Parts: sequence; structure tokens; C-alpha cells
Amino acid sequence: MPPFWGNHPVKLALLKPLANSETLADCTNRKTDFCTDHSELGQICLDIQPLGRAWRQELLKVPPMSSLIFDLTIPSIKYNGKGKARAKNTDETEPQLAWGDRDRPCLAVSMREVIHIVTTIATSMKIRGKNSTRFVLMYDPSQLIRLDEINELKEKLRVLSC
Repeated sequence: MPPFWGNHPVKLALLKPLANSETLADCTNRKTDFCTDHSELGQICLDIQPLGRAWRQELLKVPPMSSLIFDLTIPSIKYNGKGKARAKNTDETEPQLAWGDRDRPCLAVSMREVIHIVTTIATSMKIRGKNSTRFVLMYDPSQLIRLDEINELKEKLRVLSC
């Protein structure tokens, strides 16, 4: 059996790097056509595949984990509309990063993309951990995430945890 990080769960704040201006710029400077079904007028749909690629590369550098918590909380940011962003001050409110089906201008995160990234990481960790890794999903319900998509992801992680 491979060496683990002990029996302590490891929390992966999957979307937190989007609060970094360089990471956010990398995700906004790409052609996106994967979330047109959820985006509204004034929204910019992010291509978070570079983020997923970066997480996969980083996780290959560490030993397998016995328990991995995927935290899908969206970080607070302030976006200036020119491919640059900065950490959001508490008094700034618009525009912000949000899940793709909001009724106001924002940077939209596609749950389809998140599901793909999470299941890819979970599958890789499961294989590396010789089927010993368990997965948990964490999110902020106040961020208006679609429950049908959360339930789909929870089911995928449940199957991978068996």
C-alpha cells in the first residue's frame, strides 16, 4: 500500500486560485464555448481547464491521501474587465465570480467544468491510492449553486469512494 498523508482529511480549495490575478487572467483570456447554455448577457464564462491542469500537476507531487475534501467555495474577487483581477475588498460588490446561471454581470464558473476537474482528480487519486481514498464535497449553499449538479457530483464521488 502506498504511503498516505495519515488519516487526516486534506481539503482542496479547488477554486481559490481564481482569486490570484494571474490565474484568473489565464482563465479569462481563452475562447470558451462550454457554458453557453448557462451564461446570461454580461457574463464572461471562465475556462477553468488551466486551473484543473495545475491542480493535477501539483497533486502528482504529493503522496496519495486517505481522505480528500473538495471545497467548491467560490473566492471573492474584483474583476476590472481587461483580463486582470485583484483580491476583492469587503466593500466592493460588483462584478464577482459566480456560478454560471446568475441574472447579473459576473465571471461565470461552469459546474460542468468543475465536475470534470473533480472527477478527474478523484479518479487519479483513487488509482494512486490503490482504491483507499475517500472523497467528500463541500460548498457554500449561499452561492446559489445548482443542486441537481451538486447531487450529480456527490453521486460520482460516492461511487469513487466505494
